[in-house]
Amino acid sequence: MVGIRIKIYFDQEDDFFYPVDFREKVKNLLLNNGIKFFAISDVLSRKKKYIHDGFYAPKAKIFLNILDSVSMSNLMNLFIKKAIDTKYGVIKTKLIRFEKIKPFYEGYFLPPYKNILVFEKLKDPEYAEEYRKRLISLSYKLYKTYPIDNSLWFIVKKNKENYKFRLYGSEDMVYIFNIFGLIDKNFNSIAYVLPEKVR
Repeated sequence: MVGIRIKIYFDQEDDFFYPVDFREKVKNLLLNNGIKFFAISDVLSRKKKYIHDGFYAPKAKIFLNILDSVSMSNLMNLFIKKAIDTKYGVIKTKLIRFEKIKPFYEGYFLPPYKNILVFEKLKDPEYAEEYRKRLISLSYKLYKTYPIDNSLWFIVKKNKENYKFRLYGSEDMVYIFNIFGLIDKNFNSIAYVLPEKVR
């Protein structure tokens, strides 16, 4: 199976106020429509501003990674034909772009960084090992078999803008990390990853 990166652009005025749980609403929309395994970013905007129980996000977008086994037409219907209702108004989708995820060994974690300790602790091999084991378990869930070579380790560095990483390991493990990033024990997305050249 191949990973697909989907960029979803929302059709709202710049002064629209998004609820703080908007990412969870998108996540639940996917789960309620039978899409169990995916990686999802937070709402992205160059001028995002948090205020109390929400935020302003001009030209907002969200990134979503899935496998090509998911029906693209059904996915488009979810976001194009169905608006997302929030307590501050209805959120509609303006544009959806699809692109194949190609294997990459260097990239960065998308902000915001809600738990910086996660990235700092990834420098510890024992801590990083837990995330490797979760990806192995996810691989079995998806493919009904374990990778022949399940080696994977990270080198994480922080620069002025973000946390970057370098991956080492088997092609299978690197690619599943490319699609799903860091996941918790229930296979939920913790940190969304992108290759260096994608913005």
